[in-house]
This record gives sequence, structure tokens and C-alpha cells, in this order.
Amino acid sequence: MTQITLRLDIPTLQVEVIELLEKTSKQMAIAHNGRWFHNGAETKYREFQVQLEEQIRSVKNLELRMAIVAPMKAGKSTIINVTAGEEIVPSHNDAMTTLPTEIVFRADLTEPILILSPHTCAAFQQAIQALQQKIQTIGIDEALKIANYPHLRELLAKIEQGFSLTAETHGRNSCVNTLKVLNHLIRLNNKLLPEQNIIESVNDFPRVETNFWLASHSDKLQQQGKLVVVDTPGPNEAGQEKLKHIVADQLRQCSLVAIVLDYTQLQGVAAAEVKEEVARVIELRGKKNLYVLINKIDQRGMGSNYMTTEQVLQFVNTNFGISNPEQIFEISALNALLATQFLRELEKHPETPIAQLETAPALAKATLGLDWQEEITQISAEKLKAKAEKLWQLSGFAAFLEKSIRTLRSEGTHRCMRNALELSSNCLSKLYADLDGEIKK
Repeated sequence: MTQITLRLDIPTLQVEVIELLEKTSKQMAIAHNGRWFHNGAETKYREFQVQLEEQIRSVKNLELRMAIVAPMKAGKSTIINVTAGEEIVPSHNDAMTTLPTEIVFRADLTEPILILSPHTCAAFQQAIQALQQKIQTIGIDEALKIANYPHLRELLAKIEQGFSLTAETHGRNSCVNTLKVLNHLIRLNNKLLPEQNIIESVNDFPRVETNFWLASHSDKLQQQGKLVVVDTPGPNEAGQEKLKHIVADQLRQCSLVAIVLDYTQLQGVAAAEVKEEVARVIELRGKKNLYVLINKIDQRGMGSNYMTTEQVLQFVNTNFGISNPEQIFEISALNALLATQFLRELEKHPETPIAQLETAPALAKATLGLDWQEEITQISAEKLKAKAEKLWQLSGFAAFLEKSIRTLRSEGTHRCMRNALELSSNCLSKLYADLDGEIKK
């Protein structure tokens, strides 16, 4: 018997999937604009159309998606910033992410760009106007008391005066500041105008496009598609029902999900809240491509919570049912960030004296010991660069990035198109069910 081997032609399949999605999207637009239903069922088809347009974009770009999930203060923002090689999402003593944010890595960019869709811009602009009226009515002091965010006085004053968001924001600092404003607007809205939910009006997310700092991986990724890291709200933030659904949809679309746990809090991390979050991710995505990042491992040996690597592996297996050591990574996101920021700055300014580099003092303090202030004035660029590269390897982040990128390259392309086809099928099935219900009336 002759065995026939079928070779998957990715470019041809890509074109055919896009054509099918475009046809389904047009059908959703017709269903939304038509007068076929008597119970208002047509309103959901606009949302289906938006979701399909997002999938068309993903398939065209062959986006390789990785979601980062973490309880508050576990270091999720630092991990995303390490991947970008610079601060690209805001971090704060309070949880920052209230709306999923996509970070898209492109080889052709020289500076980050934050993109907001017209729909998202309009939703936030309406929220600004509503908050402006509320603040003008009750005053900033009363608004601060109700919101209980004393550090947001300046933003409240800005809202009282009124300001406008733009569809595109260029430059790292501007992108980070705008993301802070968006997240704070959601929090203020929830406290001052709980009856007006911004999340209910948002169908897509802020999207930051930036360069991938590791050139050795960048070329390989560009051959397959674009790496997309999705910054998701943690269990503390995803309390709203629509936001829970949004996060669930994002997790289903991702080829890989990384859950970040704080090593210094492991003894308490097995509490119901975090265990429930891990269980929910496993239910949505399974265990195969679920990675657990044990962050802040540089603090091992400090305090009474000391755990060996073997004990950490046993902890993850006992509490979350993940036993494969290749899915568990001990990392120090802070050390990785110190190394990457210095290496990037040195690459951009190779002629600048070491002591004048903005990122050098923090790296020197982490690698040169008690006499770092004296030694930084004497050490050569090559030696400090070697220290940074060693710190990068010791941080454990290199191993995680290597493994995750291999996984994304091998499975991300197929999952991207499979997710798109599943969405198309679900949209058509719901339209068929609604039409069938109308016929039987």
C-alpha cells in the first residue's frame, strides 16, 4: 500500500484562510445591518465582524501570540519589558494592567508606536468627558476621596480641564505614559462612575509595536511571523464579566501562556485565588504549552522561605499539576532587565564613557560588589559588557526565551490559522441558529 504524505503549503493556506474570513466578515456586516431579527440579535454581529477583522490581521501577519498572566506584583511588567529590551509597559506599586495590551515585535521599527483603534479612542474619549462632568460637579478633593487614588491628583486636574487621545503615540516615554493614563482612566471610571463601564464599550485593545532587541531571534521570528506578547489583567483586575471573557478569548488565541509567580511569596501563592487562576488557564489552554515562571529567584536564601530548585518543582507539581521541568523556569526578571537595558544602551552609544551611561550604575551595583562606585570609573566597556551578558544568562531569562520562541515558531503559525477558522465557524453557526429561530417563529 502506497503511503501519501501531504505537505502543508503555508502561503497558499494563508491566502485561502484570509479569503474565507473576509467572506464571513462581509456576512456578519450584512447580518448586523439587515432587519432579519425581531429580538435585537443583530447587534452582536457587529462585534463578530470586529473579531473577524482582528483575525484577518493576525493571519496576514502570522502572529505568534504569547500571553503573560500574573497575580499583582509578581513582576509581569518587568518580564514584558525584558522581552522588549526597555520599559514599554508601565509598572507601579499597584497593579497596572486593567485592559489587555498587545506588544507586537517588528524588525523595521526604530521607536515604539502605541496604536488605538477609532472605536477604542471614542470609548475612552466618552469616558473622559463623563469623568470631567463628574469632577466639575463634586470637585477634585471629593473625587480623590471617593477614588482613593491620592497619586492621581494631577490626572484628575487634567481630566477636569479636558484632553483628547490620539490614534497613534510615538516614542517610548509617550507610549508608557499613555498606557498609564488608559489604565488609570478605567480605575477612576470604576470608582467615580461605576454605572458607566468603559470595558463594555471596548472591543479591541491598545497595541504597542516595537523592535525586538535580540537580533539573533528577530531574523528567525520574521521568517515565521510576528511575535505578539499579550499583557493580561491578573485575577485581581479581571473582576468584570466582560473583561473575564476578553481575557479568556485572548488566552485561547495564544500559542503559549506564561504564568508568573513570585518566589518570595510561594508559600502563600498556593492560596485559592492564584490556584483558581492557574486552573482557569489550564481549562482554557491545557497544560502542554503552559509555562510557569518563578520570578525573583535572585532573592533565594533570604528569609525563611528558602526553597531549592527541586522543592520549587515539587511545589508547582503539587499545587498546579505541572510536572514537566521543561515548563518551569526559575528567573530573575530584574537582573535580566538590568542586563538588557545596559546592553541596548551600549549598543546605541558605543563611544560614550561607561560612567556616563544611564544604565551603567544599576548594572555595576548588581555585578561589581561593594566597591562598584569606585570600580565603575575604572572598568572597560568590554568587561562590563561581559558582566551584563553573564548576568543575562544567570537570570534564567535566556533559557525561557529560547524555549518559548522555539515553541511559538513550531506551533504558532498553525494555531494562528486554526483559531481564525474556529472563530469563523462559530460566527456562522450562531448566525444559522438565529436565522433558524426566526424561521420557526
